[in-house]
Amino acid sequence: MSLCCQSCNSCGMPFEKAEDHALGNPQNEYCAYCTHPDGTLKSYDEILLGTTEFLIQSQGVDKNVAEAIARETLQNLPAWKP
Repeated sequence: MSLCCQSCNSCGMPFEKAEDHALGNPQNEYCAYCTHPDGTLKSYDEILLGTTEFLIQSQGVDKNVAEAIARETLQNLPAWKP
């Protein structure tokens, strides 16, 4: 893990404070939303669903559009690259 991350390696959420990181640990590469309570990364499908729902709620976009945007976003992030 890197010592400091600018954004979540799973969903791309910017880290603004330590609490944004999983377990409140700034050395964790993932955000609190992308991890289980023990700090382990959720599955791709769970992250895709959460990102899609976030886009629908925050941007008011159609579900199909939100899912397409979420897929495109996630494919470019380190956690989901092959």
